[in-house]
Amino acid sequence: MTGHWSFRSLPGAGRCRESEPPGTDTPPAPAQVVLANILSNPLKALAPLLAGLTLPAGTLVLSGILPPQAADVVDAYRQWFEMDAPVIKEGWVRLSGTRLG
Repeated sequence: MTGHWSFRSLPGAGRCRESEPPGTDTPPAPAQVVLANILSNPLKALAPLLAGLTLPAGTLVLSGILPPQAADVVDAYRQWFEMDAPVIKEGWVRLSGTRLG
């Protein structure tokens, strides 16, 4: 799977990194916080990869999800994460969870 790997700083987030592996499809090393803002079908397909990129006890944040799609996305991540209640704002859902193990 090809893609663009980008890590950017958020206020108060501490250390961050931005990475675009030249000529490879290799993702970066696991991180304490992983954020993905893409549509629900790609989020479901990427669940194993994003789980692998999140350190144990790390935080995953997912957005780009419509309210009727939230339960399916939560189900895709439940085996790796303790998922928090969805947050809905302006017709979009934000899901977050803590990596198990």
